[in-house]
Amino acid sequence: MALLSNKTYLLRKAGSGAFTIADKLCDITSYPDIGGAPDAIDVTTLSDMVTRNINGIQTSSSHEFGAWYDKDTYAALVAIQDADITSTTLGRYQLWFGENGVYGKFEWEGKLSVFAGGAESNAARPMTITISDEGEQPIHLVSGTSV
Repeated sequence: MALLSNKTYLLRKAGSGAFTIADKLCDITSYPDIGGAPDAIDVTTLSDMVTRNINGIQTSSSHEFGAWYDKDTYAALVAIQDADITSTTLGRYQLWFGENGVYGKFEWEGKLSVFAGGAESNAARPMTITISDEGEQPIHLVSGTSV
């Protein structure tokens, strides 16, 4: 069964404990692929007639989220970005699919950066939120949630 992408939430928590909707970072307009394709490792031999590959390490780098620019929200995100620059502690993030993450909660640790995006005439002002994936465990489905 297909599900709509509305009711998707980006949350941030500085400390430990369970996430709640009160931890919502801001409203988002888009989210990236969760995870990525593994690197293809070439294992072709001189006797092969076609290229042979095996799966290598799966890609998991920074995650970009779209949002609409709002001066106060942008200022709050810049404050997090500025604190992250000097901090040795990673922020905890979750992306919820559905109310309370009923269709899945994905979690990772990283640092945030934000920038105001370009726009054209008669368009909403966008901004991009980038969150690195630097934790012990790459972005993953939180156990106990269904998709």
